[in-house]
Amino acid sequence: MEDWTPNSISSRIVSILDSLAVSLRKQNLPNYFFPVVNLLLQPCVSDDDYKSDADILEMYLLQLSQDRSRFDLLNAEVSVQDHLETVSCKSYLMGVIESTCFFLNSSLTDI
Repeated sequence: MEDWTPNSISSRIVSILDSLAVSLRKQNLPNYFFPVVNLLLQPCVSDDDYKSDADILEMYLLQLSQDRSRFDLLNAEVSVQDHLETVSCKSYLMGVIESTCFFLNSSLTDI
């Protein structure tokens, strides 16, 4: 549980989003309980859609990194909540999470 302390939660979320970007590039996200099941295997999604989603996510992660570096240069103590609100990404993250949940839910119903 110490990996999810308030001081480390932002780096954990970024790590999860980075792993999602890698999975999108590979077009492979194994199901936790059934690793042979690829949660990203969808007949209606093209290779370009996966690449586009990975590009968007990677640009967002780059923006977060740049914003964080700017804050560090200013020696500003910024909480995770303040940082999320400052870069106006809270709604974007919620959209990504909701889309991912919808996508995963629809993938599981196809099994």
